[in-house]
This record gives sequence, structure tokens and C-alpha cells, in this order.
Amino acid sequence: MESGYVLLDASERYSLPNMLPSRAVNWEGRMIFKNGTSSWIGLSSGTHSVEDTFISVKITDDGLVEGMMRNKFENLGALEYRNKYNKVKEDQLIENLESKYSIEIEDYKVVNKYDIGKAIKRTIKFSSEDLVEEINGKMYINPMLFNGYATNPFKLKERKFPVEFSSPWKEKNSVTIQIPEGYTIESVPETKALGLPDNLGLFKYQVIAQGNKIKIVSLLQFNRAIIPANYYEILKGFFKEFVDKQSEKIVLVKG
Repeated sequence: MESGYVLLDASERYSLPNMLPSRAVNWEGRMIFKNGTSSWIGLSSGTHSVEDTFISVKITDDGLVEGMMRNKFENLGALEYRNKYNKVKEDQLIENLESKYSIEIEDYKVVNKYDIGKAIKRTIKFSSEDLVEEINGKMYINPMLFNGYATNPFKLKERKFPVEFSSPWKEKNSVTIQIPEGYTIESVPETKALGLPDNLGLFKYQVIAQGNKIKIVSLLQFNRAIIPANYYEILKGFFKEFVDKQSEKIVLVKG
């Protein structure tokens, strides 16, 4: 953010200085001086919106998944979380998550809902019978379980206008899976790293098998809020590789 001014939105109860809500971000704003002159100023935050997720589960020999998930939302991610969920009753939030992820929630907790100077932290204890596919003595598991991307959001053949995010953003998913007794790891997805030109963004993905545990780390990061239209074809291909990699299965074999 340039020095000499601070961006504020008096109508937004959850915003911080120099962090406007998405509805107020429109590339540039006009700053009017007392002497009647004016100039353009950028409205996008230079700070990354962050969603950091950690999931730890164990799988039983009959395919039941039991575990917990911790989420941390920071900066614009926290502002948007508060705007979207703070007015929703907890029972409804739990019901929505159970339906979206095909899980049963045993415990649900959110802290810092109204303390805008701190990150939102959410902890969920859950179980599910729908996250493992069993075929001919083998288990097939999506490494992201229920938290990855299923489709490429960029579907147009070409684009004449920039791709606009509200701010730079980062999503990190860390997953630890304890496999059931009597099963061994047949295959896991290979490590992959992708980068967009001019440091626009990156994707890193790693799966490590250690004894009876599998650890997965997925990082998707964009360093600019606006991606020029001439990068669209590259961006679309980048997301295709990202979605394809997250969709690759872990395979466990019995015996």
C-alpha cells in the first residue's frame, strides 16, 4: 500500500485499515484533495487472503473415516468468513457442512468471530462413511478427502478482460491419513510444482508415505489481485493441471 493515505470503509463492520471488502474493490478509486485536484489510487490489498487447513484422519478396515479439521482464515479471508457466516446459526452451519462434505460432525467450534484483529479459527471433529471407495480388496482415497477442487473454474475458450480477485490469496491444505491395519500403500500421487510467469502464482503438491501414515501438502498461491487477459490461456491450463493433480487417488491394498 502506498504511503500517505489509509483505505477505510465505514459501512463494513469487519474491515481493517487498508483492507476493503470485495464489494468495494474496483481496481482504482479517485482521491480528492482539498485544493480540488485529484488522482487515482489502487484499491486492492497487497496482503494475501489466507485459508490454511489441517486435516488429520484415521481410516478403519471397513472404510470409516474419523478425524478432525482445523481452519484458519486471515486478512480478507477472515473478513469474508465473518460476513458470510457470523449471522448464520451454528446448527445451520453444521447442517450445511455435513451436506457439502458428506460428513457427520460431532463437535464444532469457532473462535475470534468478532475480534477482527485476529484470525478466524475453526475446529471440526467429524466422521464419514463416504470418503473411501472400496473395490476388489483395494481402497481408493482422494488425498484432499473433501477439501479440494473438483472442476476447473476457468471454462471460457478465450477471455478479453482481466481475471479479478479481490486480493492476492493463498490456500494451503495439509492432510495426514492413518491407514487401517491389514492394508499397505500400493500407490500415491507424485510430487508436482507449477509456476505462473512473472511470479503471478504457484502450485506445490507433495504426498509422502511414512509407515502407516500418508502426509499430503497442497499449496495454491496467487501474488496479484488482477491477472491480465493475455495470461488467461496459461491460467486455464495451470488450473487444469492443479485440479487433475488433486483428483489423483491414493490406493491401498489389503494383505
